[in-house]
Amino acid sequence: MENVSLLVTSVFTGAIAVFCFVITYRHHKEIGMVFVNDWIWASKQERENMDARFKKALYRTGRNVFFQLGLIFSALTAFCCSSQSWLLGVMFALIALVIVYAISSYLTGEKLKKEIEDAKN
Repeated sequence: MENVSLLVTSVFTGAIAVFCFVITYRHHKEIGMVFVNDWIWASKQERENMDARFKKALYRTGRNVFFQLGLIFSALTAFCCSSQSWLLGVMFALIALVIVYAISSYLTGEKLKKEIEDAKN
């Protein structure tokens, strides 16, 4: 029974990893919806008026975060398949890296917003 649950978990986490890598590719090519909070919660008018530099920065942020999430789920899938405990260390290190990157990306985005607003005025 344990092997079946590990197999199901491996398939599920592997599918999530593939999904994250697909989003990473789409963000790299700058096509489709931007899966970043600044874009998701913006009104339709705000999206149309977004500066091209800011939208490019959102794509870059989404690309980097989803790539790291894909690596995390890949490490989890590998752990489920092989039960190598060092893969958990890799996964937790990647999680810490995502958190640090998200915070620094937010601060950089706020700085860019302020620069764009100052340039308009």
